[in-house]
This record gives sequence, C-alpha cells and structure tokens, in this order.
Amino acid sequence: MKSLLIFILFFSFNCYAAFVAVLETMSAPNTLTFTERQYITDKLRQIAVTSLPSYMGYTIMTRENIIAMLPPGKKVDDCEGSCLVETGRNISADFIAQARISVFGKSFTETVELYETASGKLMASFTAQSQDAEGLLKEIELQAPSLFSTIKNPSRAFSDGITGFKQGTSFSMKGTRQFLIELFSKPEGAMVSVDGRPKCKSTPCNVQLDEGKHNISFAFDFYLDLDTLIDVNSNEQRLVVNLIPNFGTLEIAPRLNGRGDIADLSVIIDKKEYRSKKIRLAIGTHHVDLRHHCFEPVSFDVTVKNGSELKFDYAMEPAMGGLSLSAMDENGPLSMPVFIDGKMRGKTPFFESVSICSRVEIGNSKDSVPVSLKYHETVEYVYNEKENGAYKDRDGNAYKTIKIGNHRWLAENLKEKIGNSYCYDKEVKNCQRYGHLYSWSEAKLVCSQGWRLPTKKDFEDLFNSVGGKHVAGKMLKSTNYWFGDGAGENTFDFGAIPSGYQDHDGSFGSLGNSAFFWSSTEKGPGYAYFMKLDENSDNAYFGYNGKYYRFSVRCVKDYN
Repeated sequence: MKSLLIFILFFSFNCYAAFVAVLETMSAPNTLTFTERQYITDKLRQIAVTSLPSYMGYTIMTRENIIAMLPPGKKVDDCEGSCLVETGRNISADFIAQARISVFGKSFTETVELYETASGKLMASFTAQSQDAEGLLKEIELQAPSLFSTIKNPSRAFSDGITGFKQGTSFSMKGTRQFLIELFSKPEGAMVSVDGRPKCKSTPCNVQLDEGKHNISFAFDFYLDLDTLIDVNSNEQRLVVNLIPNFGTLEIAPRLNGRGDIADLSVIIDKKEYRSKKIRLAIGTHHVDLRHHCFEPVSFDVTVKNGSELKFDYAMEPAMGGLSLSAMDENGPLSMPVFIDGKMRGKTPFFESVSICSRVEIGNSKDSVPVSLKYHETVEYVYNEKENGAYKDRDGNAYKTIKIGNHRWLAENLKEKIGNSYCYDKEVKNCQRYGHLYSWSEAKLVCSQGWRLPTKKDFEDLFNSVGGKHVAGKMLKSTNYWFGDGAGENTFDFGAIPSGYQDHDGSFGSLGNSAFFWSSTEKGPGYAYFMKLDENSDNAYFGYNGKYYRFSVRCVKDYN
C-alpha cells in the first residue's frame, strides 16, 4: 500500500513538470551595479530551486541554459509583460520570472513578476521598497517563496452535471453610453492623455470614451504639447492634430583624415550616448563628448535654437603611442624596413611615435606585425622572422598570427572569397575589417594547407589557455568595435571583433553585438557547433546551428 501511495504522489508531481526561467534582473540607469543585479537574480533562482524541487519534476534553467537557447543574434532585452512571455516561449520555458529595480524618491523599489508562457497569464507578483539593495534582497527572501509556490497549485478538474440553475428577471440598462474614437498625430508616436489621465502610449490609437466633452492632450519629445477639446457623440470619430516642432539638429561629421571609421565614433551628449550622427536636441545648451579609439577625445558645448541645423566638422587629432620595434632571426638582430600605414618610416631597430590605429608592416614583403599599440604608452615588440611570418590566403591577403597554448591561431578573421561567402550587408568595406562570412561547407575548405578549421576541442583548449570559458570572452575580445561597454581586454592579441552573421534567408544581424566562429565539429545531420562571444559578457559559449548559416572563420594549427 505504501509503495502504491509513493507511486501516486510521484505521478502527481510529474503531471505538472515544468521548466522555470529566472531572467536577469533589470534596473534603471545608475541604480544597481551589474554585480548587484546578478546577485539578486541568483538569489531569486536559488529560491526557485528550493521552492520547486527537482524531485517534483521542476527544472530551474541556468543563466547558461537561457543564453544558449536564444536564437543567433537575439538577446534578452529590457521588457515586461507580453514581451517577457514571448521571451519565455523563445527559450522553451513553461514559466518565466523577472525582477525590475527602480527609484522612487530616495528609495529603491522592486517589482517581481511570474508569468505562465502558454497562456501569457500573470500568475503572481509582489512589490517592495527599501533604502538599499540589502533591503530589497530581504524582501525577495521573504516574498519569493510564496510567488514560486503558485506554480505548484494547478486548477482542479470539476465533476460534470448541471447544478444551481437560476433564471434572471428582465433587465433595464443604466449608465453612460460610450463611443470609440480614433486619434492621430503628425508626426506619429505621440503619447495621449484624456482628461489628465494617460490613455495611449503612441499614436495612432483608439480610445473608448463616455459620451460628452473631453480634453485630449498630445505630448511628443521635441514637439510642443497640444491640448484640444472634443465632443464625443458617435463611433468612429477621428481626431487628427499637427504637432509643432520645438528642436534643432546637430550633425556630427568630424574630419578623420583617412584614419578610423566614422561608424566607430561614440557621441555622448549630456551623458547620453547616441549611435546616430544626426541628432535632434531640445532648445538650450548641451555638452558634447566625442570618443574614438583612434583619436584624441574631443568635447564642446553647443547652443540650439528652434529650427537650428548645426554641423560639427572639425578635424580630430590622431591618438598617439610609442613603438619600439626590433627584428631578429636565429642568427641575431636584423635591419628590416618598417612601414607605417603603407609608408616606409625607417628600419629596425625602430623607435618612434605613431598613431595607435596605424597598420604596422615589416620587411620587403610587408608582413603584418601583430603588435597592439597603446594610447600614450610605448610598446616594445621583437619580430621573429621565422616564427611570426604572416599567414597568406589564396587571394594574397596577409594575416598576423599568435601562439596561445599549444596552437597558433589567426589573429584576424579570414577575408578570402570562396563559393558564396559574403561581406556583412554585402559591403566590401566590411570585409576589410570583419572578414567574410562563410557557410559551414565553405569554412571547411577555406583554410590554407597546414592549417585547419578549429574543432570544438581546439576552442575548449583555447578557453583553458586564457583562464577558462567564464573569462574567455573578456580575454579574447578586441578593445574596440563593440557597442556600448561590450569591449574586451584582448590580453592575448586574439582580437575577436563583433562581425555578426548571415541567416539562411540572406538577412544579416548582430554586427557590433556578437561574434560567431564555425568549428569543424558536427552536431548530427545538417548541424555543426560554433563558438560565440557577446557584448557585456565575459563568457565564451558554444552553440549549434544549421550549416547554412554564415559565420566568421579563424584558422588554427598545432604549434611546433
């Protein structure tokens, strides 16, 4: 009898087996650090594990599970409600939870929500307020167990049959009649309030209002607020308003004199970063900072009037560093010509100031020198002609190589054209920086004799050589070209850049956000493993995808 009871209980638990995902905690800017947000997430996930034990059939997804399940180029954005539900479906979670931290007055506030992904229903939530992060953590420890326990209480089945039937009497309607009103603004996107209460986040939109007169207010960034009175008396009334501009524009177009790419210029206005180089600004005075890894930082103030069309087109000064370069072979020091950006500047031993974004080449064959120049610092480098000879592809492109562990790797993405390999967005200039994007079958053929497409094991050895997969992203990523704070330290001169990918339908994505590198290791018919690095993550990941995707290639060979 006891065995039967245990079996019934076990069966009952597993009837409600589920995958539960706890997404990363989101917070308003300048509230919590990245480490604090991660700790709050880990605490929520720990409580979920305790509240929903595995023997009852519950699986709490790890941070790595969640990231690996996302499609290439996708990431968990700062969103809520139905957007969270859609994210849960993308990662095959049955339930999804997330905490959001905000500031109210001088206090922190937190909201934790739990959704069922199948129905999109908000199952449970709680809010709390505290003066510090420790207080928020205590509220989570107090309230999160009951939030997760709602998952263990599914609806019960009812017996069939009809009971308690009652017949109502006649009904006479009371109340105020309502009508549906269509609201439009030019330009679109204005927020709408009715009688002082927010109604629409963005025009065009429909609102349902009581019969009678109402005050309609339109508000849109960089336009004057507009108020109007409308008499609501029928369905399908339309209200269209023209908003009056209240802004000027600033175009950022500095002269780079042939160095660097304007796309890598970071524009910060009043401490807010902009990716566009033509920016709308509110009337008044603004402080502008320009940052580019190849140039000295620039700052200035700009005063904007309504209708201003201003342009910054000053020349930016190259950022400089020192280079001490010598050359040698097995017989001793060598005198070899040194080329900076294609022009001969002297011979080794070479000791001069150069732009930190300079292309450094050596010898009559102009072999690339794999040296990372540093801002306002002198870098010493000894070029060994035998060991550091450049890798050359079949198109004549030369590449610098690096030794990491027991392997020698290309320190740049492969640029050789083969089959239907593409440049990102089919722009040739993108190939010069980011290399070609290859299907798996093309990647298997593209490496030159003596080199190979890395196996999954080769990448694992690479991770171990730089400190493990949890820091490999930081160690391998380049110090530039990544959006936001996504750059790495490039400690080993691997120089991984966010070259993106091409999908099977021909679309491109993730330039500036992610780097994908094919491995030669297959994952069943039609699939193969790839290595991935993301912005704002120190980790390196493995995933697998259809062989028709196009990713970057780094060739490798054993070091002798």
